[in-house]
Order: sequence, then C-alpha cells, then structure tokens
Amino acid sequence: FRTISNALAHATIAGQTVLVSNGVYTLAASLNLTNGVALVGVGGWSNTVLDGNATTRCVNIGHAAAVLNGFTISNGLAWGGGSPANNGGGLYLTAGTAQNCRVVLNRAGGGGYPDGAGVWMSGGALQDSTICWNSNAGGWTRGGGVMMNGNGLVQRCVIWGNTTGSGAGGGVSLNQAGDRARNCLIMGNSAPDPSELLGG
Repeated sequence: FRTISNALAHATIAGQTVLVSNGVYTLAASLNLTNGVALVGVGGWSNTVLDGNATTRCVNIGHAAAVLNGFTISNGLAWGGGSPANNGGGLYLTAGTAQNCRVVLNRAGGGGYPDGAGVWMSGGALQDSTICWNSNAGGWTRGGGVMMNGNGLVQRCVIWGNTTGSGAGGGVSLNQAGDRARNCLIMGNSAPDPSELLGG
C-alpha cells in the first residue's frame, strides 16, 4: 500500500497486523485504529515516525483489540473550541493499547478544556513508552503529557518535560476514579496551578 491510512482501511479483520517500514511519515489526517488490528513500526520508535505536521492529531485508537506498537508520535496538533477536537494532540485513546512508543512535541489548544497534549485517554492502556516535551495552551488546560479521563491505565512509562499552560497536571492528570498510573517515572513536568491536585 502507498499510505498507512490505505493499509488500515483494508485491514478490517480483527487480529490482522499492518507493518510499517522505517521512515518519517507526514500525515495529512489522523490515522484511525477502529478495528481490532495492530499497527507496528518494524524498526521501533527510533526508526519509525508519525508526524502530524502541526496540522492534525496523529492517531486515534478506539477498539479494545487495537494495538499501536513501536512509533515516535510527533508534531501532532489538536486545536478547536471543545472536546474532542482540542484533546490529544499526539494520541486519542478510548480503547486498545499503545506500547513501545515515544510521544514527543505534540500540542493541544483552543477554547474550553484543551487537555492531554501528548495523550488523551478515557480507556485502554498506554505502556512501556516515553511521553516528553508536549504542551497545551488556551482555556483551562490539564495533562500536558497525559490526560486520563475514564478507566485508562498508564504503566511502565517515563513522563517528563511536559507543560500545561494554565491549569494542572503538567505530566499526568488523573481525572476519574478509575484512572491508574503505576510503575512510572514522572519528573520535570510543569503546571502553573498547584491548587488543582490532578496530577504531577
């Protein structure tokens, strides 16, 4: 297939795997993992880059059996007047798994609550990944690195150097009772409002 999106459109059977060769892939629109398929970077995150070109969110994952494995997710943008348009510049995760990824230099902004510049999640799992140098701005912002807003799990991740412009949870914001972060290293993130105890 000539594009990743075209390959995903033809992978309609749960359990199928789409393999992506090494390279930098500049995205014109978000990649959507809405079937139970695996999208795998053959050379891992150091060799396979999904670049949002500062115009679009990189990836949406919305199926319990979907897997994103081995990518750098970079330069994504979520911008708009409200959710979900202004949430999750790099990754928007409602189900499924993202693993062995590097989520870096993504942004979220606009009006309302532009949350989760790197990752916004209401379910699924983010694991064995690095989330760094993501930032959000405008409105009331939460979760510069990761915004958790449901029953998600973040585990064995390094979350550092992320910022939120006007709110709380520079690294991670855990907003619901079912959100869980475990065995993670969270350091060097910044948020301007210490009165909101939503995350580190």
